[in-house]
Amino acid sequence: MAELDSRKPADIRAFPAARRREGAGARSLARALAGVRAAVDAVPWVASANVRRIWPHTLEVQIQEQSAFARWDGNGLVNRAGELFLAHAATVPSGLPRLSGPKGTAVQVTHRYLSMSEQLAPEGFSIAALALSARGTWQFTLNDGITVRLGRSQFDARFEKFINVALVIVKRRAGEISYIDMRYMNGFAIGWRAGATRDIRSARGTVGGGRDA
Repeated sequence: MAELDSRKPADIRAFPAARRREGAGARSLARALAGVRAAVDAVPWVASANVRRIWPHTLEVQIQEQSAFARWDGNGLVNRAGELFLAHAATVPSGLPRLSGPKGTAVQVTHRYLSMSEQLAPEGFSIAALALSARGTWQFTLNDGITVRLGRSQFDARFEKFINVALVIVKRRAGEISYIDMRYMNGFAIGWRAGATRDIRSARGTVGGGRDA
């Protein structure tokens, strides 16, 4: 039997021993085998499993667990590939990023999160939340609580501009910034927290142009 992560819910930790006892006492291990396979597949935390008979009276169950990579739409859980393996988790591991989007977009949002995180990591930042709205607009929240609005179009160009230009201001004034809106043709807008000094003359040309979608 494979060792299971003790942090996982009781159903997956208790499953193998219970099913092994059930199989060993059955009159027909051949019939028990199918039932054990079906029961294993029904456990959400199981990514894959192999059930085989060891002669004469033993069933061996080998389980590979799902690894929760991020929260999805509240209490759902996705793995690193973006597969939603649990829609409503009773317990959610702490410290996971929060991802959300319309039905069927978990893979897309997860892959985008991974790509963005890779670019932000060298700058010392991480993404606490990434959301795709029903209208197709993107928005993410940094680990320091700053919200960044990217809109529907020109995602790559806007995110690159955030990395190369806006992030310079974030590094200096993170505690004073509430949000950054990158949906402007020639720059971006900054939403300041109450009491912040709005003088950013040292960052010339960062705000301007009409806002786009």
